Amino acid sequence: METTEKIVEAYVRYIKGWFTFPNIKCGQQMEIDLLAVDLSDEKNIRRYHIESGVSISRGHSLLTNEPYSPTELKVRIKTPKQRRTLGYFTERKFGHPAVLEKLKEFGFLPAGCPAPLPCVARSSLVRVS
Repeated sequence: METTEKIVEAYVRYIKGWFTFPNIKCGQQMEIDLLAVDLSDEKNIRRYHIESGVSISRGHSLLTNEPYSPTELKVRIKTPKQRRTLGYFTERKFGHPAVLEKLKEFGFLPAGCPAPLPCVARSSLVRVS
């Protein structure tokens, strides 16, 4: 588990009071950084799939709506640009079949439902509420 994932998990576990499942292996070399469950309202249990990451580039780069290409993701000089596309998150981090299968297994995604849309934060600490 990376340091950023530990920081985010500590925040949602100790500050928000959520139950957490870190570092879940999904098969096909995919992984979910963190699943969290908010049990504060028994009638409205909230489930979160959280992905975290850090960039060490000099400038802050916003996500783009440029086309995502799994082929270009494998090209070393094009990888950073591909990782900043919304398609990268929707297809690889949140919508990959192995990830969706694991979400169903944990009860985070009812059978027959499409993949949830990711919510990506701009701040240095992920805000999930």
